[in-house]
Amino acid sequence: MSILAYHMVDPRFSWGVTRVTPRQFARHIKFLIDHHFAIQTISDYLTSPGTDNRRVAITFDDGYESVYTYVLPVLQKYCVPASVFVNPAYVGQFNTWDVNIGRRFRHMNWSQIAELRANGWEIGSHGMQHRDLTRLSAPAIERELALSSALLEKKIGFCSSVFSYPFGNTNNVVIDVVRKLNYKYGLSMGMFNKNLSLQYAINRTGIYLFDHLYFFRFKVYGQLRFLFRLMQQVMDRCSDVTVLCRFNKWTVD
Repeated sequence: MSILAYHMVDPRFSWGVTRVTPRQFARHIKFLIDHHFAIQTISDYLTSPGTDNRRVAITFDDGYESVYTYVLPVLQKYCVPASVFVNPAYVGQFNTWDVNIGRRFRHMNWSQIAELRANGWEIGSHGMQHRDLTRLSAPAIERELALSSALLEKKIGFCSSVFSYPFGNTNNVVIDVVRKLNYKYGLSMGMFNKNLSLQYAINRTGIYLFDHLYFFRFKVYGQLRFLFRLMQQVMDRCSDVTVLCRFNKWTVD
């Protein structure tokens, strides 16, 4: 069983590797279909009984417009859903929260998000403004979560009970707030303190530009885990550039 975490699916060049090309993504999905994997929303995946190792949940963080443009048609072709976690403050806007060299990428607008929902997708919160919640006070964390879920409910009439942590980062303070606001699960990335609640620090397998079908196969089947954990740690350090550059702005609250 696997929970796969994507970000952008875009043919345009960027200096980062947190994207895959549309061609890569189409091959990934075809592989899953050809090998008889059941593709589920994250809530269905987490609440389904049994331990069938041919179940997979596909998740997208950030809610980039490329998800609507390139991902939705592929999943419609196979009649399968996915889950996307958005930052309501950036809906329809460019990703100015990120530290980029070069081009900016736009996030989906509310109409596009609503269309995903109409196609059976699960829509959840990724925080209001894509802040690293581990660097905020408990009241600031609560505002980030409460505002984002309220806006999702207002705009599309739904907000998942699964929360995806910005940058994949969490700690016990963040988890306490997530639990307080009645989220049932929390999705992370990377390695965390073993004392964290597993229900609120569910690890995912990140899928990146270097994940051509050869590596993708290993990730789906849970093979070479030690190697991929090391690679994920490198990716986590790269995301820390944005965290450090935005730190002073975030801690104003």
